[in-house]
Amino acid sequence: MAGYFPLPGKSDDRFLVPMQLRSCRECQLVQVNPDVSDELLFADYRYVSSVGMQPHFDSFAAWFNGSNLANRNSKILEIGCNDGPLLESLTKLGFRPIGIDPASNIVQQAKDKGLEVICDFFNLRGVTKHNLENTFDVIISCNSFAHISDINQIAAGVAKALNEDGVFIVEVQSLQDMVESKAYDFVYHEHKYYYSISSISNLLNRHGMYLIDGMHVVTHGGSLRLVFSKNQKINSQILNEMIERERSADLTAGAIAASVGAFMTELNKLRDFLRIAEKGDQLCVGVGASGRANMLLNYLQPEAKAIMAVYDQSPERIGREMALSGIPVMPLDSSSESSAENVLILAWNFSEVLMKKWPNKQTTFVLPLPKFEILKKSGQ
Repeated sequence: MAGYFPLPGKSDDRFLVPMQLRSCRECQLVQVNPDVSDELLFADYRYVSSVGMQPHFDSFAAWFNGSNLANRNSKILEIGCNDGPLLESLTKLGFRPIGIDPASNIVQQAKDKGLEVICDFFNLRGVTKHNLENTFDVIISCNSFAHISDINQIAAGVAKALNEDGVFIVEVQSLQDMVESKAYDFVYHEHKYYYSISSISNLLNRHGMYLIDGMHVVTHGGSLRLVFSKNQKINSQILNEMIERERSADLTAGAIAASVGAFMTELNKLRDFLRIAEKGDQLCVGVGASGRANMLLNYLQPEAKAIMAVYDQSPERIGREMALSGIPVMPLDSSSESSAENVLILAWNFSEVLMKKWPNKQTTFVLPLPKFEILKKSGQ
């Protein structure tokens, strides 16, 4: 389980779950199998959005503020708000959003910031339970829509909670970008679905919501920000260009399988590097205790034992271990004490930021993906 960060010595094999990636021939939806219960995934969630993602949510809020999708009196709900970085950004701009999220330990952090958050799963039943019918002008889901098992229940819940003129803004990882960049370390049980424009439109159209606008964003190796409306059916020019780009791509099961094969080739280069480093008594550490880091380190066993520690900024992970590999998670601000010759940038999509923060000027950085590279510190 990518989100599993046990306390030292408390590792539990229940969190080692088989996984397959499957593609539907009819609706083009790609998903992992088997499904893991939301209760197991999110009861003790260790992902904090504001660590590393705050600039993205500030950018989202600025875009939203400049759009014509809402005004300061609009009622706004964010599904899967985590510790509230987007809620906080919107509040600073004069909006009054509320959030909903099932992870009690993370929701408490949002409440401690003075944000209004409902601690619960969002679904059709929850809309009735919390009296949310026909309430909202805008519902937002940033990187949470793909985490939900019963997607038809969620889509129906969104449609029911929106008023007749409401819009649904959803950010999801782009299947096309994942296939083209071979970023399959993003594939794990918490990410239950991998959407194309076509597949998510097929889903939401069933519930009376129609795609009217969109844009490409760089988060998570490439994502889609899409706007659905209950009463409009006119596409923007940018959206039409996005749809044409997707139509020209090969997203068949065969193309995905070939892309996965290329991804494994890059990982095996990393495996060879770790094996050589261990034989040469070269110290290795990682930086970025992300979900994808858990996936990589488990796949790379036993060679990953060459990594002595993983450094991170999240208080929810520091002092814990990486999944079932037993590698300790250390605070990033203690990395100046490390004498490691090699630093594996596990959160590779934040590579520029993490390299700048690393204090040792003699470090060799290893970038595992999307293409295996060995990099020297700038200026060496």
